[in-house]
Amino acid sequence: MIVVFKFRSRTRPWIVTFQHRPFYCSNENSKECSAFENRLIRKGFLTMPGLEDLYTKHGVDMGFWGHEHSYERFLPVNNRVIYNETGNPYDNAAAPIYIISGSAGCHSGHAWFDKKPVPFNASSLRLNPRPPEAPEMKDMRTV
Repeated sequence: MIVVFKFRSRTRPWIVTFQHRPFYCSNENSKECSAFENRLIRKGFLTMPGLEDLYTKHGVDMGFWGHEHSYERFLPVNNRVIYNETGNPYDNAAAPIYIISGSAGCHSGHAWFDKKPVPFNASSLRLNPRPPEAPEMKDMRTV
């Protein structure tokens, strides 16, 4: 059973989800990106509801995923449809924005952690992931 609450409010303008396995991914070295489990979580099966329609229905802004030992940022996407019609598709996005940040489980010896909080407020969030060996920004985005 899924319990639905009224999430968005004036004091809580963002709806952000966190989950282990992603709905989508594009890692070439992994067959898991097209695995049954990914579709199962996204669309459901028999009596188990999927999460993607629920996220869209309730206006999820952003989802963070793990599982894949990589980083990926997606354009707004829903039901395999990419929303990229505007000059900045991340501004008032028409669908959830998903980010895979699965490097935490990767046994590569990295111990770097940015001690500065990520800037965010009621209207924007600045993402600037970067690997520890590369101090320059690799994928800076404001949502």
